Amino acid sequence: MALQHILLVDDVAKNIQVAANILKQTGCTISFAQSGERALEILRKGPVDLVLLDVMMPGLDGYETCILIKNDRALSDIPVIFLTARDDPRSISQAFESGGIDYIAKPFNSEELLARVNTQLKLVQALKEIREQKEHLEKTNSVKDQLFSIVAHDLRNPFNGLMVMTEIMNYKLEQMNTTQIREMINLLYDASREGYLLLDNLLEWSRSQREEIEFKPVSVDIEVLIKGNLNLIYPLARTKGVEIETDFDGLPGIEADSHMLDIVIRNLLSNAIKFAPQKGKIEIVAYVKDLFIEFSVRDNGMGVPENIRETLFDPVRKSSTPGTANERGSGLGLILCKEFVERHKGKLWVETEPGKGSTFGFTLPINIEKFRAFS
Repeated sequence: MALQHILLVDDVAKNIQVAANILKQTGCTISFAQSGERALEILRKGPVDLVLLDVMMPGLDGYETCILIKNDRALSDIPVIFLTARDDPRSISQAFESGGIDYIAKPFNSEELLARVNTQLKLVQALKEIREQKEHLEKTNSVKDQLFSIVAHDLRNPFNGLMVMTEIMNYKLEQMNTTQIREMINLLYDASREGYLLLDNLLEWSRSQREEIEFKPVSVDIEVLIKGNLNLIYPLARTKGVEIETDFDGLPGIEADSHMLDIVIRNLLSNAIKFAPQKGKIEIVAYVKDLFIEFSVRDNGMGVPENIRETLFDPVRKSSTPGTANERGSGLGLILCKEFVERHKGKLWVETEPGKGSTFGFTLPINIEKFRAFS
């Protein structure tokens, strides 16, 4: 748990010194300000868990400062304890009316100050934990809802195709010649591969959203990952008559999570085949640039419409456009790529022109020592 932060606000330095010496026992980080104006500056710069605020100060007094804190949406949840030598009912009432949560009379009683401060700090920590649990629950429910939506819609298509084609083969196999059987097998392969990629992306994204994927960078030969994924997409490329050109020889090893990087490369290659036209072409390029590896895949397909570009990497507004052979997707592939690339401190990017194709790529830092040896 991070150290909690207390802000002491008093125009008298001696009062700050006395209170700070007592509050050292809490183990908190302690900052101080000698005016309401300065206190607001500090509060707006960084997280503060509790404010101890003097009432009588030149410029903004304690009441005015507290009202400004409570009227600021970013600061309004920070509890304020007033420090005051005025213990008459009207002063105490004004302290609570301005937004204070407690008050402590001057001169300080060490035990009372520590007791009241510790009580508020415990409440602050408890509220933080409740908010975190609420956010986690909302995130979990959101993931669950999106999983059900994708299972209900996107995964139906490949399985419907599989069932239809196997039914055709079951009833007409004896009437089909070798060429027709081979074509049907290719269609079955495409449908089963589409279903597998959808399901795999879905499961990986679900694990990522629940923060169950541990980032494990190791020395990775990126050429091996590229070639391995090329072997997987060659059958699909042949089915569409797509030509594949490559230029990535002589790359250095990099520090990366091989599982995540494999998923990124696989999705970008599959995406390019998906949107390449029949008998089209994709170009795969990877090279070293300024201590980074830059990998890109270009297709000569339809390009990404402007209204779709804004949602490509948005998990809330995610969109899925059918490929040139009506291939389907969940829209999660690029979102997953972006998350995994950013885990590597890299950048995922896209360049596209409607009617002329798209280039999707990423840039990742490489191991500097290995780069020096390579160069």
